[in-house]
Amino acid sequence: MSFAVKSNITWVGKQDWELREFHGSEYSTHKGSSYNSYLVREEKVALIDTVWTPYAQEFVDNLEREIDLDKIDYIIANHAEIDHSGALPALLARIPGTPVYCTENGVKSLKGHFHKDWNFQVVKTGDTLDLGNGKQLVFVEAPMLHWPDSMMTYLAGDAVLFSNDAFGQHYASEQMFNDLVDQEELRAECLKYYANILTPFSSRVTAKIHEVLSFNLPLEMICTAHGIIWRDNPAQIVEQYLAWADDYQENQITLVYDSMWNGTRNMAEAITKGIRQEDPSVEVKMFNLANTDKNDVLTQVFKSKGILVGSPTVNNGMLPQVAALLEELRGLRFRGKHAAPFGAHGWAGGAVDRIGQRLEEAGFAVTGGIEALWKPTEGALEECLAFGRDIARQWRGEWEAVETPARDQAPSIKRPAAPKRMDPKPAAAPAKTPIAAAVEGSMRCRTCGWIYDPAKGEAGQGVHAGTPWSEVPETFLCPECLLGKSEFDPLNVHGNIASQVSADRDLQPAPVVIVGGGSAAYQLVRAFRAQDADTPVLVITADAGADYPKPQLVHGFSRKLGPSDLVQRTPEQISLEFNITIRAHTQVDAIDPDNKTIRFDDEIQPYRDLVLALGADPWIPPLQGSAAGRVITLNNLADYETYLQQLSQGERVLVIGAGLTGTEVALDLAESGLQVRLTDVAPRTLAKLLPDFVSSELETRLAQKGCRLHLGESIARIDSSAGGIVVQLSNGESFEVDTVVATAGLRPRIELARDAGLDVNRGVKVNLQLQTSNAHIYALGDCAEIEGMVLPFMRPLSLSAQALAKTLAGESTALRLPAMPTMVKTPALPIQVGGVTVADGLQWAVDSDETGLTGTALDDDGRLVGYVVTGQHVGKGMALLQQLPALL
Repeated sequence: MSFAVKSNITWVGKQDWELREFHGSEYSTHKGSSYNSYLVREEKVALIDTVWTPYAQEFVDNLEREIDLDKIDYIIANHAEIDHSGALPALLARIPGTPVYCTENGVKSLKGHFHKDWNFQVVKTGDTLDLGNGKQLVFVEAPMLHWPDSMMTYLAGDAVLFSNDAFGQHYASEQMFNDLVDQEELRAECLKYYANILTPFSSRVTAKIHEVLSFNLPLEMICTAHGIIWRDNPAQIVEQYLAWADDYQENQITLVYDSMWNGTRNMAEAITKGIRQEDPSVEVKMFNLANTDKNDVLTQVFKSKGILVGSPTVNNGMLPQVAALLEELRGLRFRGKHAAPFGAHGWAGGAVDRIGQRLEEAGFAVTGGIEALWKPTEGALEECLAFGRDIARQWRGEWEAVETPARDQAPSIKRPAAPKRMDPKPAAAPAKTPIAAAVEGSMRCRTCGWIYDPAKGEAGQGVHAGTPWSEVPETFLCPECLLGKSEFDPLNVHGNIASQVSADRDLQPAPVVIVGGGSAAYQLVRAFRAQDADTPVLVITADAGADYPKPQLVHGFSRKLGPSDLVQRTPEQISLEFNITIRAHTQVDAIDPDNKTIRFDDEIQPYRDLVLALGADPWIPPLQGSAAGRVITLNNLADYETYLQQLSQGERVLVIGAGLTGTEVALDLAESGLQVRLTDVAPRTLAKLLPDFVSSELETRLAQKGCRLHLGESIARIDSSAGGIVVQLSNGESFEVDTVVATAGLRPRIELARDAGLDVNRGVKVNLQLQTSNAHIYALGDCAEIEGMVLPFMRPLSLSAQALAKTLAGESTALRLPAMPTMVKTPALPIQVGGVTVADGLQWAVDSDETGLTGTALDDDGRLVGYVVTGQHVGKGMALLQQLPALL
């Protein structure tokens, strides 16, 4: 490919549409890039720059089609980095001896890269090279824009500046001129390029531009080394560079963080809310570094007047993604910007102080910070809101800067206005028990858990009995782990429900008991604690009791997530955060509704109210054959661990069930490069959810991703073989796979409720208060049947938990469910569906284009009863959803 830039200038470079990383993995190139090389033909011919090494031979071949190589008189190397010079060895092998014009540092760099002693001609600012016809090349050294060897070349007579890396962008386009491309895209890529590459050299940018302007040269075109050519008002990008180089910032604050168990994320959200409350005019942007491109983040930092950087404490430091970003910030040397650190920690802190220190080293004006213990409580989040409001006021310029204490005097928690320690506060003070009264004023070591009791003191360090913590010497060390006073927090003693119930029932009322440890149980715990801070809560779960997002089981493989990566909070963290007791790996054997007790592990446990959050079991179709027992499911963390182990054994996978979960699993595996087959007795995918015209499109996308579909067929046999598992379908077709995953549906767990005499059907039957046929027993989540419906989705679960929490707290609340969408999370074809979409008599109106479709379903009376949107039309779904009647 080549094209005329002007009658005497031809572009002979390379468009790299597939480039996604540059400088190794230092710079992301979402829109590809170009390596711009220019052939200037007058009486003499000059070639300005070449292309990156992988395209060297292609470049030479294309160049030879454009011109006899022997007619090239001069080669201009504006920059020696190999994305500019990579084709020089191949070219000079064909035309050896051709002079190469570059700076003195350019010679050093080219020799360093290629170890060749070519015919180098060193030039300096003001040197010229005559091309004939009254045309000259004028050289302008531009050291550190962005390498020491960099220079620009000006073509006098045509007023064209070959600007090297300045004024460019990584942007592949068929339309190579600035007036032909999307202007918003162009500005965004120019800004990203400047922010990530040229920011450290801003003072040199300003000086060099003014130097070039002082030559009073006309400027009709800027030919960059990457991206588009500026032919329409080229001065606009020069003016923009001057603005960007002048400590540029907009009225924007950016928060960046990484989080382990969402504590730091919750803090970020609260701080963001506080900033917006105080100053609605400021643009606030928030990024999780774990799933955000770092160059996009750095671009937003460049635009911002201030940033907040957050991380939990890990090994007394911060998470690696945060540390890496801070190293980038140090190198980019932003000027004139505010900053503040934040983060949550468990046993011991350290990340917030380290982040603050690194931000100071990077040149930011650090104005305090904030941290919280464990998962922030409501009280701690209120402090974060206040911190955000303070930040907004101070960075708006209404407050004078607060003098930061010396580091050895600084408290663990800082606020811009008045730094002070901020400990997480419980939502409400727990009722005083004799045990709690005995340790009033006690302090607990975050690291090892040792408790300082003022009534006892610590004789080993000369601290007498009766000494309050405020009078304990600053030299005090924890007797267990030898850490200092700063590692201690106030002890909020709530007691252990299980032990107090069994040992001292008269001091403790019967708890609310929740059977189950999944999302339903923990969403209820969170909602109930917002209503009632005091009532004892006991959670009994047959598994390990960790809190994790169950939908992520489906997508974890492609994201290379292990079981522990999915865990948001451990049982210990949940217990501490919500003041509850969790009995993990415990199976409830029976319910006695008359005596309001349950039995497990030969114990009898009373309850005030009982909530069944039993979940559902995956259904495996009846299968014949020796490998029937090798079929795995994907319903919990233990299943997920088995799933990963099985997938590591081979690349051939059969997914049984082409419903919501099955199609998402199939696409996740196919996107990861596995050989996937998908089977279902139904004749099409998601037959109970999607109209046939959407199913067919989804099936096309599945096939394009490499999935083999076997629809309308059952599995006749499944047998073990030497090579894996042989599957035989009802039509006689057979094939071999390594893993078989059943995603054919769920069956609510009703046995415990049925044996207790409760009304059951498909699920445990409940009314709108989630109450079963017994007044003190409720059911929630996948096991519950509400008004004849089983709703195994997150949105109805969340609303159910909120309503039941109010009921358990004494405010009887009926569940109300609006119309709710279902998202089919298949990246190859995003789908949102709502209302009634599969039924006889529906009248469909479909509006489609190459970006997707919008389908609306009307009943016999012409009323909207359902919709489906796909692809880029998904954004229209919420407006349609608002038109549907409520579900309950």
